Amino acid sequence: MFKMILADDETVITRGLCSLIDWKALGIEILCCCSDGTSALKEIMVHRPHIAILDISMPGMAGIEVLREINAAGGNTKVIFVSGFQDFSYARDALSYGAVDYLLKPVKKDSLIEAVSKCLPVIRPATKVEPELAASVYNIPIEVKATDFQLAKLVNLSLEGKNELEQQLIQFSLFSQVEKFFQESKNCTAFQKKNEIYIIFSESSQQNNEHILRQLRDKVCKSNQWEIGFILSEKTSQMADIPTLTQKCNELCSYFYFWEYLPTKILTIWTPVFEITDFSQARKMQIEIAQAFIKQDDTKVQTLLQEYFQLCAYLADGKKDVCIYYILNCLQEILDYTSEYQLSENISVNIDSMLSVFRELPSYHALTEAFLKTIQQLTEQVAAYLRKNDKKEILMAIEYINQHYAENITLDVLAKYVHMNSFYFSSYLKKQTGQNFKDYLAKTRMRHAVELLVGSDLKNYEIAERVGFKDYRTFSELFQRFYEKTPTTYKKSLKQNADE
Repeated sequence: MFKMILADDETVITRGLCSLIDWKALGIEILCCCSDGTSALKEIMVHRPHIAILDISMPGMAGIEVLREINAAGGNTKVIFVSGFQDFSYARDALSYGAVDYLLKPVKKDSLIEAVSKCLPVIRPATKVEPELAASVYNIPIEVKATDFQLAKLVNLSLEGKNELEQQLIQFSLFSQVEKFFQESKNCTAFQKKNEIYIIFSESSQQNNEHILRQLRDKVCKSNQWEIGFILSEKTSQMADIPTLTQKCNELCSYFYFWEYLPTKILTIWTPVFEITDFSQARKMQIEIAQAFIKQDDTKVQTLLQEYFQLCAYLADGKKDVCIYYILNCLQEILDYTSEYQLSENISVNIDSMLSVFRELPSYHALTEAFLKTIQQLTEQVAAYLRKNDKKEILMAIEYINQHYAENITLDVLAKYVHMNSFYFSSYLKKQTGQNFKDYLAKTRMRHAVELLVGSDLKNYEIAERVGFKDYRTFSELFQRFYEKTPTTYKKSLKQNADE
């Protein structure tokens, strides 16, 4: 990490500078805060920090005097002055003695970050790479006589929410730590291209290389509380292959959008990141989540959603938009259930606008947090409506139908279950759902029939039996009335759409 000290005779200023920026997140450690110039100079001479932020006017020694002493001693500490005096002569004198910048109080965050960035090393500029010149162009000090090479790309996962300048500062600090980690090694080196960090191993087994990357990750994560990952290429005997391997590693970076759900933080370009997952599982979980939502079982909803987020990461296989599709499908299922339970008019959500918002979010973590917040808002809307309106009987009736649709249930059975007169209940159900009992039961059975068509290998006559029909012909005719296709044709069309 880069080291820094602060000095100002006003404690409120040093406290403010400490809290203005998350310095540790930028890879900068504040060694101490001094209240006068004399103690500041002493700390600088002892600790040799990379940066010192000094008040230009302090007791003991003024900031400019401290800078003079640093220069006289041949020190390399970069100095930034802060002052409450808006006077050009102060700034001119400060800069003439070699100060990096001169900031007026109260110091603004963006101005401070920009000043600090001037104190840190500059990343080597990008250079066009010709394969035959790969070793020299990439500034790789590994002997080309080595018989094999392996490339690793470092992916910094701690840049979320940072502006471009903050990201550069973090990368500066991270690269300096990586270089220091490898400075004693003869078989591996780190380099940068376009602000990205890469590592090349030579004459070393893959197992050993992965072990080294784990050690580096542990050290960086422990020192900075950053989260990093790696993508490891296949081995090559030609240094000229490095640009190609770099491209292959870059293509896997999309998987780190889901980094919290990755089975490992060291990916390899020849191994699938996620195991193949049963796509029908998503549909089943969407229904479970929707049912728990309708029952207002918030604990179950939260538990199921965490499992569903893991499943979506696997199904997406590194593709952000595919994951968003599955997340919004779950929301649509919940909305469909609220419609079935006559609650949709009390739900305020726009899936199209959510799609736009979700696409702009920087990580899967941010996406899942936004989705959980939406579900919580919908839960509160439904709960508020139910408190105002007596919907207990209709909710009981619909829940009973959803649980017993495959049985020989009748209007009389259902009316008795909700403690109503059969005649009155028939009218009540029609008023609440817009359908009579027979039509509502048929609709429920057809919906479950489609789920079995999509998510199972059951024969059509078996599906008919599963959803409550003893006669397949009756089932088929009713299915065609609902979906204008036979069950077989409907299933084929779904498969064709999925393939497309």
